[in-house]
Amino acid sequence: MTQRHKTYFGIGGIFVISGAIFAVARPEGLLQLLAGLPLVGSLFGLLVQILRDQAAHERAMLIQDAQNQFVLGASSHMANIAFDKHVAFSEAYVEEAQKSLCTLLRLGPTDEEVLKHTRNLCNIRNQFIVWLTDDVEAGIEPFETALRSIGANAGYVKAIDGETKEGEERQKALTSMYNTFAKIMAFPEWQGEKLTDELAIKTLVKKLRRVLGTEELTKMRGALVAKAVGGLQPQAQQQAVPHDGPRAAHSARA
Repeated sequence: MTQRHKTYFGIGGIFVISGAIFAVARPEGLLQLLAGLPLVGSLFGLLVQILRDQAAHERAMLIQDAQNQFVLGASSHMANIAFDKHVAFSEAYVEEAQKSLCTLLRLGPTDEEVLKHTRNLCNIRNQFIVWLTDDVEAGIEPFETALRSIGANAGYVKAIDGETKEGEERQKALTSMYNTFAKIMAFPEWQGEKLTDELAIKTLVKKLRRVLGTEELTKMRGALVAKAVGGLQPQAQQQAVPHDGPRAAHSARA
């Protein structure tokens, strides 16, 4: 018998006993008046208990619905596959982005090798295109565009090298190329112009971390570990008391 059933039985018992006394008591007598108080109180208590049970039932239904949504959204087979795909994409994409950074450090922004990296990045994106969200594509697009701009300007500068009539256009291409290069390398400024880090690889990595929830998952794991360790400490203290207690008592008597 649950506590709820006991409550209903108790209210029902009070109602029956009070009703019986109220019925057999002298009309308008003191005993009938005293019996009427718990009779009315039991009816009021029954109403309150019914409302409480209804509220508890609705709360339980809301919790169950939220749990079902969580299981469907976060623990379903498709959700697990999507998360695994996002992990695989992020690792492959960041690896290729780091390779492009090494190429820029090794050869500078005046080499068309960066176009190979842009093609590789595009191929990686196309490989996981079904699993990428609009936010992910919007986050990685500026970096690809910047690399593509460096490669295109490098090709243009090489094509018109030595042509005096195109000297002004060549200088514009060089300026744009080195300015983009400075942003990717996260330089704080370039030729007196303050730069932002929106095109830097570290910003790209931060965006992919937010998609995967890397920091949140790490903090959650740390909190769970700390809670588990905190729960083990009282148990360890309780286990140590029987061993130390008699010794302490003996020392105190000594």
